Amino acid sequence: MLNIQPGFSEDCGIWKCTECGHENDINLKEVFASDDEYQDEMQNPYRGLSDEDLLKLSVYEDEGYLHDHEDVVLIKHRETGQHYIKKLLTTYDQSVYEYLMSHPVQHLPRIQELFESAGSLIVIEELIQGDTVAQLLGTGVIKEDKAIQIAIELCKILDDLHHLEKPIVHRDIKPSNVMISRDDEVWLLDVNVAKWHDPEETDDTRHMGTWNYAAPEQVGYGLTASSPKTDIYAL
Repeated sequence: MLNIQPGFSEDCGIWKCTECGHENDINLKEVFASDDEYQDEMQNPYRGLSDEDLLKLSVYEDEGYLHDHEDVVLIKHRETGQHYIKKLLTTYDQSVYEYLMSHPVQHLPRIQELFESAGSLIVIEELIQGDTVAQLLGTGVIKEDKAIQIAIELCKILDDLHHLEKPIVHRDIKPSNVMISRDDEVWLLDVNVAKWHDPEETDDTRHMGTWNYAAPEQVGYGLTASSPKTDIYAL
């Protein structure tokens, strides 16, 4: 570390390391008092955002984590009082989010804003209030007629995703990602691991999914990459 070398100062501009002789351009934003401080900064989801993006984000006030997930935050717009969800993602395909922001799919939470930092995608999206299927199952068995209704509505959402000009595969259909809103509508959440379907691909670039719901091809057992069939398997 340069800042423990005799004679070093944060405003020296250029410093020649006394250990290896390398000349370093000193950027005050990259000078840290300790390794812990450095590691904290590397994990800061807002690192590298422009002043303009930070200003846009400042109109939202954090109100608390949702379901104890530190990467999912309930926020409120300071001027309108409207509530939204803020997600801090480290796994994502930004092009999928950009497409869905400009081409909303019915019964997927609408994406309001996107900000990409040095290591994260910050997503501001519509807040859907209700209970997930996982929460409902935690209180008892879902009646057959209700289960069928949920499945049918999910099929409609997936049909829209799978029949886009370039289909999107959700890749994470599971009870905790299916929300029943307060007006009894079915919503599909979390496109964090969604990807574009490419029929020419023979394997996923990254194997991702949730155990007990992921199709074989999502975890490296299959002859093709994830496809619309992957979502049907999970459903």
